[in-house]
Amino acid sequence: MEIAVLVWITDPMAKISFGGILFVAILYCLIQSFLEIDKLILVFIVGALALLTEFSKLNDGIKSHYFHENQVLGKLLGPEFEINQIWSFLIGCSLIYFLEVSNDNSRPTKKKFF
Repeated sequence: MEIAVLVWITDPMAKISFGGILFVAILYCLIQSFLEIDKLILVFIVGALALLTEFSKLNDGIKSHYFHENQVLGKLLGPEFEINQIWSFLIGCSLIYFLEVSNDNSRPTKKKFF
């Protein structure tokens, strides 16, 4: 899905935004499929991992590793720090929160005042 965004979306701003939301969703699904963690805690963990990935681009953290040599990972992670990527991570985490965590279908109970 992420590669489809890279290939078919030509607007760089839309590519950054949609790619960041997909990155958070894919990371959430990947971790949730292997570990049994509370959903709210997992949303915070995924958000922290996404932000850590983005902030590691500030001090050449990713460039010093294998990622810059690999063409696919270099394209997926992006070459440089983008502040708009952080906003898309936050939107992705909030979408996961509203779709997964706050999904309480129980009816509200009536409060008795007397």
